[in-house]
Amino acid sequence: MANHPVAPLLLREGGREKLTRLVRSTSVRAGLAQRARIMSLAADGVSKTDTAEMVGATRTTVIAWRARYTEAGVARWPITTGRGGSGRSTTGRS
Repeated sequence: MANHPVAPLLLREGGREKLTRLVRSTSVRAGLAQRARIMSLAADGVSKTDTAEMVGATRTTVIAWRARYTEAGVARWPITTGRGGSGRSTTGRS
């Protein structure tokens, strides 16, 4: 059965730039970069199943992160740097 096209996820103002920075960063946790990639692919209209395969996650994980982004954007994602980094929120960042 073929994947049906999905409507692109509407990103918040500045969302694409924030997601791109997270995907390209070498100092954020792998899970955070994966979430950012999920959202970037969702914004491009890639199906949930294809997104899951591309990022190495389950379809359920893709659905959950799409829903979380829709509710709060990137603002509530805990941002941590590489090993031993302390957590900090993206709230209030531009």
